[in-house]
Amino acid sequence: MVSGLVPTMSEYIGDDFVGHASELVNISIEALIAELVDNSLDKKATKIHVEILGSDTSSLTFAVYDNSPIGFKSEEELDQSFRIAGKKERDDNEIGSFHMGMKISTSSKFNDVSAFTVIGSEIKHRRINHQHTMSSQYEPLKDIVFPRSSEVETKLGSGNWTTAICLHNPPSPLFGKAGEITAKHRKGFSRQVSTFFGITYENTLRNNPDLKITINSEKVVPLDPFWKAFTPSKIKKRLDIPKGTQGHVSDARQKLVLENSIPWGTITTTPIPLPVVYEGVEYQIKVQGFVIPYGKVRSKLHANDLTDGVFVEKPSDAGTKTLNAEFLTGFFFYRNDRCIAFGKTGQNSNGGWYNYGEPGDKLKLGVRFRIEFPSELDKYMRVSPTKSTVLPGEDFYKVIQTAWDQTIDEPKLRKNLGDGKRPFFRKTEQNKTVVGAATSSANNSQAWEDECQHCGGFHVKKTVCKYAPCAICGSKSTCKSGCEYVCKHCKTVGQHVEKNCPLNCMDCGKEGGHLEDEICPQVPSESDEPPEFPQGESDISSLPELGFIELSMYKNNKEKNIEHIKEALAFLDISKDEL
Repeated sequence: MVSGLVPTMSEYIGDDFVGHASELVNISIEALIAELVDNSLDKKATKIHVEILGSDTSSLTFAVYDNSPIGFKSEEELDQSFRIAGKKERDDNEIGSFHMGMKISTSSKFNDVSAFTVIGSEIKHRRINHQHTMSSQYEPLKDIVFPRSSEVETKLGSGNWTTAICLHNPPSPLFGKAGEITAKHRKGFSRQVSTFFGITYENTLRNNPDLKITINSEKVVPLDPFWKAFTPSKIKKRLDIPKGTQGHVSDARQKLVLENSIPWGTITTTPIPLPVVYEGVEYQIKVQGFVIPYGKVRSKLHANDLTDGVFVEKPSDAGTKTLNAEFLTGFFFYRNDRCIAFGKTGQNSNGGWYNYGEPGDKLKLGVRFRIEFPSELDKYMRVSPTKSTVLPGEDFYKVIQTAWDQTIDEPKLRKNLGDGKRPFFRKTEQNKTVVGAATSSANNSQAWEDECQHCGGFHVKKTVCKYAPCAICGSKSTCKSGCEYVCKHCKTVGQHVEKNCPLNCMDCGKEGGHLEDEICPQVPSESDEPPEFPQGESDISSLPELGFIELSMYKNNKEKNIEHIKEALAFLDISKDEL
């Protein structure tokens, strides 16, 4: 732009900037980088690489490369990509936010933002500066100040990449602690961003197997935050995969852990579409509720390499709290397959619970709600211009109540949770969120039993381990679904072993009893003197209020016995003639 021709308000500042400015700066660093990845995806990139470089805060750099075949067609389009706000012809289904330019959100976190792109056979460049964006004379700058520009131009010149967006020199620490940024810090944060992207782009990656996203040396893989593959029925189905078939579990320890996990499996409702009428048109929101497995179960599954493709926990040395457990509860909002908001997202997300409850409740630690909506409902859901936050109104919560009226049928769930009960309650029902306290950490820990003496695994307390010996016959292998032992004496199946057979002699204990003409050696003969029984004093006691009387009589107390008998007959109102 030629000096002197700049209007009072730059053409690069849209008239809707003021209304959206606050929404642009309240964004996590992970979500900010995701915005740039969104732009690459909208431009049909199949390979995206994020480099995190620098040894301290002042030299910290994020560079996002892509191989988009579209890129920027002209320098004018490159200039417009730096437009801070305002309308731009654009497909609503696109997930990026070029219409917000390289954005206040990026310049709020970094002092300098630069774009390098291949147009024709040349590499073109534009940049913005944090202070410059605050001016009404704002416009993108052409001079190159990015200290790693030669590295970027070399990579673009290789033909592997077409565009690089570089964020440099943040005004304050973005991850870890202030001061030196070590290789360990960069490694930890790279894993953090990779994990965040795994959740955010889970469906995008699964639906586009050729898409490759990397963060330094970390490859982004799709991660399911809902543990959908770990319902009791799906675990059972996995265990039933026959040998020689893909997915078969052959490792004995893994089999055991999966078997033990069945009662602790994911609780889930059936996804149901709910109608929403907005501006006279009916659309549908799809709602599904989950209670993921108890934390100790998740740890067991993860330790035995059974959680590929599942979000388990934030990486060590992550550097930020974005993926802390307390921020992984509540609502996950999906728009066009992309998870645009979950956890502590934006000022009013309430830790992921929005207007539906308070975070930090231990009953809710495993509760996650998946909400899918079409782009036509952006205004209804109050999606931010950067498409990174939502703030649905009260009507939204009224609509989704229907989803919680479902009952579930998972009879293998612990403590009868799946026996036709409702896993979720309505918000109006005393703010209940799960079936009583059955999914709380405290309740689960009380039901937890580890290091079984028979299998070495874990169980719900008071359940019988399938590897425990048969309680009747003691077998560890033959009795799979009830005792199968056949008594050789009476031929009864599954009731007893020979030593407990009812045919056994009650006097001498001979198994199977004696033959018809055989006399038990323990039975006394007629000539034997009967044993003497110790004698005591006869006694009588009664409880008139209960109509109860009790006699204790010994043979050597004849006279007293007669008296007691007469007294008892009188008490019972029985005459001698009636005897």
